[in-house]
Amino acid sequence: MGLAPVRCGLFASFFVLTESFLFQYALRIDKEKYLMTRVKRGAVARKRRNKILELNRGFRGSHSTLFRTANQRSLKALSSSYSDRRKKKRQYRRLWIRRINAGSRSMGVTYSCFIHDLKKSTISLNRKMLSQLLILHPESFQMVAMGSGCDIRVAQLVAKE
Repeated sequence: MGLAPVRCGLFASFFVLTESFLFQYALRIDKEKYLMTRVKRGAVARKRRNKILELNRGFRGSHSTLFRTANQRSLKALSSSYSDRRKKKRQYRRLWIRRINAGSRSMGVTYSCFIHDLKKSTISLNRKMLSQLLILHPESFQMVAMGSGCDIRVAQLVAKE
């Protein structure tokens, strides 16, 4: 990188310019070719923020008014809603099992024996249907229980009554 004399100016005086200066000047000219106009994001950013705040209407305190906390809350709410949709299925299954257990025990059979006998006799009613039968038509549930092979225990219970 030696010094290169360059002739410029009105009075033909010599200025010594370094190669690095010339290189930087060339870069600036190249950059100007590719420069884009300035983009103002006000409307887009506001729209994005308002979308989050609209999702959080009804949340308490700053979770519905301040963007940062609202954004965190909405992400948390979305993740919770995803996992809770799966939890709901588990909870309903537990409820059905409890109902069937109560109904089968009232006939003198445990839940596990009742389900085992149903499978052995190839009665293919799922737990949801069994639970509905028990609530809406208890006599139909009793008939299903008798048909499943639990009839010995059920008959003994009926005989006692």
